[in-house]
Amino acid sequence: MAQVKQALHESMKFAEQTMAQVLQLESKFSEAQDTAAAAENARSEAEKKALSAAADAQQARERATIAEAQALDMMVKAEEAEERATTAEAQAHESIATAQEAQK
Repeated sequence: MAQVKQALHESMKFAEQTMAQVLQLESKFSEAQDTAAAAENARSEAEKKALSAAADAQQARERATIAEAQALDMMVKAEEAEERATTAEAQAHESIATAQEAQK
């Protein structure tokens, strides 16, 4: 009977140790799941930021293209204005020459 009690005691002790190990493993598994969830959240957040940055870059490119087109338009208008000014200056010189001829 003493041997049966001893075997039962050792069996209970082994069961308690096994249960303690199971609880430790469950705790480690839970920590691993929490870490994995945190990593997934960080990855998702990084992806959102990357997409936002890409959208911002695209908008900046579009604004730069518009600004370039406006600058080119302004250059064309400036050249046209310069041509009109040159023409007006030539006409003014011609008018002065004509007036001087008329006075003679």
